[in-house]
Amino acid sequence: NGKSTTTAMIHAILDASGQTAWLGGNIGGSLLGQLDAICPGDWVVLELSSFQLEHLDRQQAAPDIAVVTNLSPNHLDRHGTLDSYRHAKQSILRWQTPGASCVLNDHDPDVSGWSSHGQRFGFGIDQGARPGVFLCGEDHQAAVVRLSESTVEIPLGHWVTMAGHHNRLNAAAATAVALLAGAGLDDVRSGLRGFKGLPHRLQLVAQRDGRRYYNDSLATTPESVEVALAAFDSPVVLLAGGYDKRIPLQGLAETIVEGTRAVALMGQTAEEVDRLLDGLGFQGGRRVCGSLEEAFDWAVAQSKTGDNIVLSPGCASYDWFTSFRDRGETFTRLAVEPGS
Repeated sequence: NGKSTTTAMIHAILDASGQTAWLGGNIGGSLLGQLDAICPGDWVVLELSSFQLEHLDRQQAAPDIAVVTNLSPNHLDRHGTLDSYRHAKQSILRWQTPGASCVLNDHDPDVSGWSSHGQRFGFGIDQGARPGVFLCGEDHQAAVVRLSESTVEIPLGHWVTMAGHHNRLNAAAATAVALLAGAGLDDVRSGLRGFKGLPHRLQLVAQRDGRRYYNDSLATTPESVEVALAAFDSPVVLLAGGYDKRIPLQGLAETIVEGTRAVALMGQTAEEVDRLLDGLGFQGGRRVCGSLEEAFDWAVAQSKTGDNIVLSPGCASYDWFTSFRDRGETFTRLAVEPGS
């Protein structure tokens, strides 16, 4: 849902600005071992999960700059309800002071209504004079920056090296945060141009026999699969499914119907998604598989020249793997080393 990519973009821009910035949390690991090295003037850029934000809430602490990319049902196996999950996510804003700032997705109907005591900025598609960074122009390749009394238009889409409208939105959020943290527009350009994307996030890992293999193991929600498949103009054979977080899977099934030639279903959610595809009358090929290796071999057999074979599970990895990294590395090994 953009959190990891946005976090990494922020760090890349701050690094390009010459400021000392530390990357941690879900994306970079714990920084507790680095506390002695982190100085008062340094920036610490953290991607925080709802689990971690619950601890932040108990400490009544808040970041100087908070960014919320979106909200969709997730981790309901832990939180129980969407309301409880939302309450945990809102912890990032709850204890902000008037001297703090928040950057919120103006086009998320849930997040756009969240409140903070800090100064509020937005990102999304330009629809007026709201403060923030908003995509504009033909195909949303430009962005308008309104963080102060002045307004500047920048060619943001030409600075982003990764394909997809969603990556320009991620860059808009990252630009707002980095500028609020003291970076300049030249730093934004340099940082984004040097950022080539994250491992396990729609990562092209192999090309052979007329097929492209993409590792999108970081896609752990149905919404992230929808965004991933929207980036392809040629047919997709999908590997999807995994650990059951007790979130609705109807959207994942609909994305499969609309965006794939065939799908290999995996993990705890496989039978449920298979049932939903039956109800939707899915006409493509599909198979419930007992391992990633089986799913990979079947997907390759179903594919044709020019196809994209994509691991974009829409679910967490903990039923078969220790982490999304473990899952993505297994897929990458299969793609790079046929027969391994």
